[in-house]
Amino acid sequence: MKSEIQTFHYENGDLQRVQVVNFEDFGKLRFTRPDYDPQSFVRLCSLFRDFIIKKYAKIFGKIVIFRLPDDENVPFDMEHSTYGKLYDPLVAVNMAFRRSVHSKHRKLVFLDETVKSYFQSLEASGDLVVVEGNRDSVSFLSFGKGMGFLSQVAEQAQLAFNCSFFVMDMFDCATVFDRDGVPLGLALQDGKILNPPQFGREALFVGCDGSVQIRKPDIRQLVVTVDGIDYEHTKGCTFYTRPERRRTPKGKTDIVVVDSRVVALNPKGHSPIPCGGFVIQCENEVPEISDTRVTYKGYDDAIFAVQVGNSAVVDGRPTDRFLSPFYKIWNVFSTAFPPSLYPMDYEHARAPRIVFGADADAKPMVMWFEGAGKFGYEQGKGSCGASLSECAKIAKALGMQNGVHLDGGGSAQILLGAKRSLALSDRRADDFSEVERAIPLGLLWSDSV
Repeated sequence: MKSEIQTFHYENGDLQRVQVVNFEDFGKLRFTRPDYDPQSFVRLCSLFRDFIIKKYAKIFGKIVIFRLPDDENVPFDMEHSTYGKLYDPLVAVNMAFRRSVHSKHRKLVFLDETVKSYFQSLEASGDLVVVEGNRDSVSFLSFGKGMGFLSQVAEQAQLAFNCSFFVMDMFDCATVFDRDGVPLGLALQDGKILNPPQFGREALFVGCDGSVQIRKPDIRQLVVTVDGIDYEHTKGCTFYTRPERRRTPKGKTDIVVVDSRVVALNPKGHSPIPCGGFVIQCENEVPEISDTRVTYKGYDDAIFAVQVGNSAVVDGRPTDRFLSPFYKIWNVFSTAFPPSLYPMDYEHARAPRIVFGADADAKPMVMWFEGAGKFGYEQGKGSCGASLSECAKIAKALGMQNGVHLDGGGSAQILLGAKRSLALSDRRADDFSEVERAIPLGLLWSDSV
């Protein structure tokens, strides 16, 4: 394994540090889901309170961020008149809050005493936080238990880096089924699909023959198994995803899937399609689901694949525009899909970034473009971050033949021997110290695998 840090200087005085790591074998690369850490909830609330709300106070009202305590028995019915049988108590709570909690003159109003009592109990236990914006409105962000810290698992390998986009904010949580922390996009390891493809975005595929290429996978290409039954698109069922539509048609049975789990079985159809999942609408009735786990079959020609953002380099050519679809948040009538706040200025929007791919010999390489800190940035001393266009050009110049953007921003990090060489962009406002952001999915490499 080889690691080096290079510094690039821009004409306006900005500088960009890039850590490049070359290693030997995709076959020794492993996806990892860090164990849930309760601090991940605390960190998310702090991010909203200390940065997001302060920067965007004019467009937000109250944001209610909540999670469920361990082994919580929620006081709400798991049978819903509109959405059918619910299999996730977080969905039931989300539905109750959205239906019965409103904002009037910038104060919360409760339409149901049971909802009010449960809301207050979560707030008292520290499992619910209200962040205050300037608008007279309220939105809800449910927090699942799928987030942990990459530093917790980095000691298991020589190399660790963050990977997937994930559902993070209210725009990504467009439906009652969505929750914060759900990883997005294809993850394939040793020929096994760990997470399904989404949103028609480009992915890095490593073939069984060792070749590396950029492809656009689609969940409609897969066989999806639910409770022992195989489902294939157009064969007695239809797979519905965003951004093609917001809801399924009426009158047929919907199996709603989030994070490879069934969260609802709706016999009436017309289900909202989750941003962090998909819906299988069945021609025949599905009376009950006893095992909510969902598995996938397909892409037998590949040993590894990862799907996150736009490509950076394709067959030696730096990508000069968006080739993957992203939601344009200013188009209020379009169907939202994550990540809603992805920078749309390809040439100029600078941020911390991670690019992952292979060189001309199909050997893996990963690059961390260090970004400006949320607080305390000094031009010429700290890295400014890179635009998507700048990333592509630098990645090509440093030897990448095929590569894609992984999740950037505050998640961007590389650890070698459990240590970072560059700085995280999430910082504390008081002393500018680094704050690690929780993630749902990372990648580990070790030559002992």
